[in-house]
Amino acid sequence: MPTKKIIIEGMAIPKGRPRSVLKGKYVHTYTPKRTRDFEKLVKETYLAKYSLSDMIKKPYGVSINLHVHKQIPKGFTKKKTAEILNGNIQLITKPDMDNVEKSIYDALNQVAYEDDAQICKCNWVKSYCSGASFTELEIEKI
Repeated sequence: MPTKKIIIEGMAIPKGRPRSVLKGKYVHTYTPKRTRDFEKLVKETYLAKYSLSDMIKKPYGVSINLHVHKQIPKGFTKKKTAEILNGNIQLITKPDMDNVEKSIYDALNQVAYEDDAQICKCNWVKSYCSGASFTELEIEKI
């Protein structure tokens, strides 16, 4: 099966911590709206190109390559921007990649693969880019 590739426009949103509110005598726990919206975008982007029949089923494993591109902030000096574009300055700020991974894995659960427990190989990179922020995602059956 060939590698499935998608590009998710906009900045990658890390998985937010669950929130809880008291409703009467019961505690209601929910995922923050920002996280839900990003997971919906990931799912819709995937389904715009692939169908549920392309889902990787068990017992196969899944390999994921993830590259988060973050727009260079407009407030950076020309010198700092040049250093970034030359590869001398790395993206060591948020988002935390472990939380971004969790958002993407959860969004594609029951869509690209049956269960995110199937993911047995993952490579990721985060870097600055000169244009708008976006995320490249490659999914492969192994």
